[in-house]
Amino acid sequence: DLLLILMIASAHAQCPPMDGITIDNVNNGNFGYYNGDVGPYWSDLNVWDPPTDGSSYSTTITNCPSTYPNGTAISWSFPDYLNGTSNVYAYPDIVYGILGGGYPPTPANIPTPVQLGSLPSDFSLTYNITLNADPDNQDVLIETWPTTVPNPPNLSTNDTRTNEIGFMAQVPSYTLRYLLSLPNHIDYSADGFNAYIVTAPSTPPFTVMIPVTTPRGTTPVDMTSGTYTIPFGALLSFLTTQGILNPNNYITGYQFGFEIGRGTGSVTINQLEWHWN
Repeated sequence: DLLLILMIASAHAQCPPMDGITIDNVNNGNFGYYNGDVGPYWSDLNVWDPPTDGSSYSTTITNCPSTYPNGTAISWSFPDYLNGTSNVYAYPDIVYGILGGGYPPTPANIPTPVQLGSLPSDFSLTYNITLNADPDNQDVLIETWPTTVPNPPNLSTNDTRTNEIGFMAQVPSYTLRYLLSLPNHIDYSADGFNAYIVTAPSTPPFTVMIPVTTPRGTTPVDMTSGTYTIPFGALLSFLTTQGILNPNNYITGYQFGFEIGRGTGSVTINQLEWHWN
């Protein structure tokens, strides 16, 4: 019983008020980061399509060194309307390993790159968050960018990315309508886990997985309340068998974050744990 209590306390660690290290777009820039030179986990403000009409905005990440990445708190404030270009103002996230298939910085400590044709059976993510935001204002996106090499260079030198692969653990109505309108979706169902999978036209192609309530269903599951483990090994292997992914490509990092479409909100990362290899 004591061990269980300790595990629960660790999974929901709270950062002492004086111990937090805060970054924000005003003091650290729209692409400011914490722990990015060290890794393997690091925080990224990632305000990549901010308002251009003079509206004020802010993104803040408070990181707790003693429990990091657990205990991380993210807050944001953006206009109450979509920006009309990407419908995403920012993607504040916690990166594990290399960002986006080659964006700097490259941490000193990174997970061992894994080839898609040789994914460990337990390759997965376990997480627990406390989200305080209108669920129709942002998505919860967990994504990776497969590359042709295990050590992708800086994207300014050479882009080795072949795909963008996203998992939306929570999806707002405006994004869901768009994804359901796309042709040629496929369905995944195994071990009680169901997903609607569709590829959006872009370069490289963006394949999105949405957890759904039933096999071959279209009603999303909101995976923001409770502790969840996502079987990424099984999901990525399925995409490989479907010809969407190349088994010779590599996974070198993953991102867990919140694509902000509008409004204000905050979240605490109670637990974030990659089971990599």
